[in-house]
Amino acid sequence: MRATPGEGGRPILRRTWHAPLVATLLLWAATAHAAADRALAAAPVRPEGTAISRLAKKLGQDVGSSGAEAPLGVYVRGQAPELARGFGTLLMSELAARRLGPIAVEAHDEAAAEVAARSAGARSLLRLTVQIENGLLSARGDLLGVWVNFWSGRAATRPSRPAAALEGSADADAHALALAAASLATPPEVGPLRLIGATFAHLASRPAAIAAGDLDGDGRDEVAALTDEELFLFSPEGKLLARHEHRALPNSDAPCREPFGAVSIQRSPPRIAYFSAQRSRGEQLSLERGGLRPAGQLDEAPLFAAAEAPLTGTLTPGSNTFDPKVIVGGKLAVFLKSPFTSLSGHRHAAGTYLFVWPDGTGALLKGAAELWRAGGFGAGSALADFEGDGQLELLVSSVKYAIEPDELRAISLAALEPSAKSAARGDLSSYAPAWQGTALRGRVLEATAADLDGDGADEVVLGVWLADGTGELQVFRRAP
Repeated sequence: MRATPGEGGRPILRRTWHAPLVATLLLWAATAHAAADRALAAAPVRPEGTAISRLAKKLGQDVGSSGAEAPLGVYVRGQAPELARGFGTLLMSELAARRLGPIAVEAHDEAAAEVAARSAGARSLLRLTVQIENGLLSARGDLLGVWVNFWSGRAATRPSRPAAALEGSADADAHALALAAASLATPPEVGPLRLIGATFAHLASRPAAIAAGDLDGDGRDEVAALTDEELFLFSPEGKLLARHEHRALPNSDAPCREPFGAVSIQRSPPRIAYFSAQRSRGEQLSLERGGLRPAGQLDEAPLFAAAEAPLTGTLTPGSNTFDPKVIVGGKLAVFLKSPFTSLSGHRHAAGTYLFVWPDGTGALLKGAAELWRAGGFGAGSALADFEGDGQLELLVSSVKYAIEPDELRAISLAALEPSAKSAARGDLSSYAPAWQGTALRGRVLEATAADLDGDGADEVVLGVWLADGTGELQVFRRAP
């Protein structure tokens, strides 16, 4: 800083910048800017649109309007620690954005949480229990004041405000379900199988066929859903990856009145193959640059993308069934007595397939040999390995026509095989289920096994027809 003469002899103060100082300041600014860029690049991306983020935002708004005082203690527990932690993290972010100064409270129960919140200096306490039930991610609890009243002495009295009972829910999605089932990495205890369900994806119309397979080679299965107009491809989390209209294919001379068809996902080369009952030809698609590209047309319906040899067949004109002739690897392998409704296979049972007929009869075949036959199979029937131990379960929907929601049963395949002779004309209702429950809503039309998280254990994806005429994909997996 120096003074120089101005007009009328008055001194003017002028600031002189030296080159070394300017260089230092420029270097500091560049370093700070780069550090900010690195911090932004490293910042975690919030999973906007997931069930836990939607529920956290709703509860955050409710707490913010309930008169909570900062700092706010937050105690969240749940049926799965991973689910509770994930929800608690997003909830605290919402509360921090509302300047409530959230403090995480660790305690073994609600009463201990109140003591811990007081010790941490909180003035309010939010206590929530988060869980998945009946297809909903729900959170319930209360908000109370915990600040210490000087006049109460040692007594842990509560102020009159804030005070609120809080509740919120959102449709459980595959993301929430994966968090709830994260503890499955440890071996399960001996006992009955327990399955929990969640919404996977919504469809504007009834599904005609569904399939699952690892299309991109990451060890997790994508899910394809066929309707009368389009084919949809979903990520393992239920996010829509791509869609493809098949109206450009020639129309069938005898289309089926109901949505029906076949779809499969093969790994080598990675392709989706489908055949709609509305068309006279099918098509192969490849996933390229985020879109589905045609890779050739088909004359036969892709029934199952077996690793050893794909199974193909022919749609029955005007009917939601397949012709009794089944082709394996391009050669006639199975000639059934009548048209069938669905076929299911599994990677742990090469060459073994489950066939289901319109009258509710199901049969397990190994090659052309029938191992057993029984009644009581609904349209949504699939072979799955819920435990990841190589022992298959049989998931079946109900044979009842107008049931809402549809009934589901899981039966150990090993329980059926020793009684093959006695089950030759029996019914599945005579076998004790490993699990029994219902779909989240609607009537089940299709089912397929899928390994959505790459842990070796299966989930089952259901194609469901809802009461309003739309469709839905639901996912069921083993509970913690």
